[in-house]
Amino acid sequence: MAYWISFCIIGILGLVFLAVGYFWERSQSGFIAEGMPVQVKVVYLHEVHDSDGGNTYKPEYEITSGVYAGKRYVGTVSSSPPVHRVGYAGPGLYDPDSGAIQSIKAAKNHLLFAILFSSLGAGLLIGAALFGTRAGNL
Repeated sequence: MAYWISFCIIGILGLVFLAVGYFWERSQSGFIAEGMPVQVKVVYLHEVHDSDGGNTYKPEYEITSGVYAGKRYVGTVSSSPPVHRVGYAGPGLYDPDSGAIQSIKAAKNHLLFAILFSSLGAGLLIGAALFGTRAGNL
């Protein structure tokens, strides 16, 4: 009986990871496909204190060319080490509807993380199904 409860919990976690990763991947794919190409610069790194005592960093991007020059946006995802250092300048994407700005590298990293997250969920779900079935035969 305890095996079934464990495998149900693992299966539910797998479903949650799969769903969150899927919707994050769809959102990030849409941003990459629909975002306006711009030149961006990292003007500041916002330090985020984690519950484990560590620090991560959110970049603040500024568009440096075109009609939207001067527009700023603080990223929603923090990382350690940061994706870019202050002063980085390069290609980026801008979504006028949401105001989101990301460098191309950061956008691709977020997409990769979303795919890995949903893959982990699929793995947990499949593992729970396979091992749950096997545990029932013990």
